[in-house]
Amino acid sequence: MRIILNPGLFYFIVFTLVLSMGNTESARGQQRRLDLQSEILALPQGGTSNEVRQVYQDCEGFIWIATNSGLIRYDGYDFVTYKSNLYNRNLLTNNAIQCVIEDRQHNLWIGTSNGLNILHKKTGEIVKVPANKLGNNFIQVFLVTQEGQVWIGTNGGLYNVRSHSCLLSVAGRSQPQE
Repeated sequence: MRIILNPGLFYFIVFTLVLSMGNTESARGQQRRLDLQSEILALPQGGTSNEVRQVYQDCEGFIWIATNSGLIRYDGYDFVTYKSNLYNRNLLTNNAIQCVIEDRQHNLWIGTSNGLNILHKKTGEIVKVPANKLGNNFIQVFLVTQEGQVWIGTNGGLYNVRSHSCLLSVAGRSQPQE
């Protein structure tokens, strides 16, 4: 079951939570005042959906917003939108971004409803993982362990990335590299 909140209701809930945190009681019974600042940001126009799937902050402080109409990077001032395009093979496999995560090499893993993409942030290159590497291309979730292993959850199972050559295993069974 998926719940989609009206943007106005979402902002009301966030505003109410921030206000409720304004005055807190400390352990000694003294009141402390938290000075919190918030700002409402409007996502860029141009077909970008208001349906936000995930918000992720990378090690450099960029905010990555996964939407149904592309991936948005926010640097505190400006938005940059990453989308697929039939005429440019160097872009995302699909605009329906489900999840994002950063690995130890500071690459951004982008899961879509039709494939896995890896953004090399230093070069800006987007690598598409071949569809035959995953039993199901609908990527739902990522996990990076403390050891740096990347786990990928899809509709078809759980995959573990063995190395950057993208040798994947399904719950312990290795898939041959091509």
